[in-house]
Amino acid sequence: MCNMAKMFASTEIFHVVQNAMELHGGNGVMLDFGVEKLMRDASLFMHRDATVDISRFKIVKAMFAETAGAYAGPEA
Repeated sequence: MCNMAKMFASTEIFHVVQNAMELHGGNGVMLDFGVEKLMRDASLFMHRDATVDISRFKIVKAMFAETAGAYAGPEA
C-alpha cells in the first residue's frame, strides 16, 4: 500500500507541475516565478526512493504474488 501511495502521489505531483509549467508558458522556465524549481523538485520525487517502474513492479508482485514474475513467453 505504501508503494501505491508513493507512486500515485509522485506522478500526480509531476502532472500538476507540468500543467503549471504549461500555464505559465515561457515565464514558467524563468527563475523569477519559481515554477521551474517546482518542476525540478517534482521530477526528483519520482526517483527518490525507487523509480516509478520499480514501484510498479513491486505493486504488481504484491497484488499477484503467485503469478508475478512467472515468464509468460512462448515456452510457458
